[in-house]
Amino acid sequence: MQDSVDFLVNLIIRPTRAEYEESDLIGGTSKRFTVRGVPARRRDFELPSASGDAIVFSLYHLDGDGDPNANEDGDHVAGKHCVVYLHGNCGCRVDANEVVRLLLPEDICVCSLDFPGSGHS
Repeated sequence: MQDSVDFLVNLIIRPTRAEYEESDLIGGTSKRFTVRGVPARRRDFELPSASGDAIVFSLYHLDGDGDPNANEDGDHVAGKHCVVYLHGNCGCRVDANEVVRLLLPEDICVCSLDFPGSGHS
């Protein structure tokens, strides 16, 4: 009986780390995609946590092609609305895929991350 209780407690307190490949994120390895016919891209980056470990982020935004202020780093998104998607207890960046499909056509950027101990962080 105690083993069953320990198992259930660990599901909540220490869930299994979400595993995924870059290809599971919208845009896959090319990081370019379309949503409702609108060209877009994903920019991945890392920031250090308080303990110095890397926290992995993805910024999804409309493609800046044709925008004279656009560059590969997505700097043209400055000043635009952005939703920061925070996954649940045993989630990861991939969980934001549906939100990305809903918001990008409205020109709302989405930033998702893998919390420390989740996904690729």
